Amino acid sequence: MSSNHITSSALTHFNHPTRILISGRSTSGKTTLAVQLITKHLLRGLRRCYAVCPTFYSQRTLLPLVRVKGAFQKKDVFLDPSNDAFDHVFEQQRMYPVPALLFVDDAAAEACTNAGSKGSFARLCIAAPHLNLTIVAVFQALKQCTLAMRTNCEILISFQPNGIKEVETILEEFNPCPSAPDSKIAVKHMLTQAWNQNRYAVICKTKFHPMFNPFSKMRFYSGFNHEIVV
Repeated sequence: MSSNHITSSALTHFNHPTRILISGRSTSGKTTLAVQLITKHLLRGLRRCYAVCPTFYSQRTLLPLVRVKGAFQKKDVFLDPSNDAFDHVFEQQRMYPVPALLFVDDAAAEACTNAGSKGSFARLCIAAPHLNLTIVAVFQALKQCTLAMRTNCEILISFQPNGIKEVETILEEFNPCPSAPDSKIAVKHMLTQAWNQNRYAVICKTKFHPMFNPFSKMRFYSGFNHEIVV
């Protein structure tokens, strides 16, 4: 099976509001990438920023977010991941749906972020577009994040995993045509090509696609600037 690289940018799909899920093993660079995305591409035009992250003020990688003047105010930063924190974001955006961003990191061990399709975080992930909310969620493994986010996110950024389980999750949940017998092979091939060329693969779901090409439901990239087509 051959593949072609096309010069295009995945960043054209990063339009507010959007849900971005970043997964990768410890020290892979996923939090650094999330910070770069937020500060360089996502902050423009936002009126409010929330964070649910136990290490928001203590992790050096997050200093660029802490230092953005007026962005992450203390009343909107939660060091204890809980349903109350996500309920706060939901209610604030329901009452005042200004363009906003929610950053979630270091919350993988919390029940509130991995409650299937239930719980406050799951509700927020589903309702985010209607709340004018972009979500950037960072996890070490996809299955540590609620199914509601995995199912509804527009963008997945996957750093090359150590084990096969993470790959299997992507093949099951980010397969544009699961009924096709060879679709898993095609998706795995594109992931392999992406990871061979860059530290991370980017999968972007598209709203419009030609009926004759189910794979155009999703775009696969190696890094942000090289689209992979099988």
